[in-house]
Amino acid sequence: MWFAAAVVAHDLVLFPRYALADRLLSVRTDRQPSDNHRKVFVRNYIRVPAQGAGLTLLVFLPGIIDQGGPTYQAATGQTQQPFLGRWVLLTATMFAASAVSYALHLAVLRRIAG
Repeated sequence: MWFAAAVVAHDLVLFPRYALADRLLSVRTDRQPSDNHRKVFVRNYIRVPAQGAGLTLLVFLPGIIDQGGPTYQAATGQTQQPFLGRWVLLTATMFAASAVSYALHLAVLRRIAG
């Protein structure tokens, strides 16, 4: 039952939203590139860390929402309090690394072009 609900929720709610977001990200960064200048698209530099953030959210969601808190504390002696902060830090790091990679890619291409 939960699998059918997840499929319906994905197809009717999530897919249209991330398809629209991807469409909005497909705008080219260069307005009128010259023939010898390659085009750099920002889409993949946002898509990859966003997918990583979504996947790690799926992995850490039970810890973030404190699901099974007493069992976790009995097994480890720790609380689930740091899960949200660690997920936010990991997501910020992925986006920052992607931004640095994008900036380096642009700098290399501009240096080659001119």
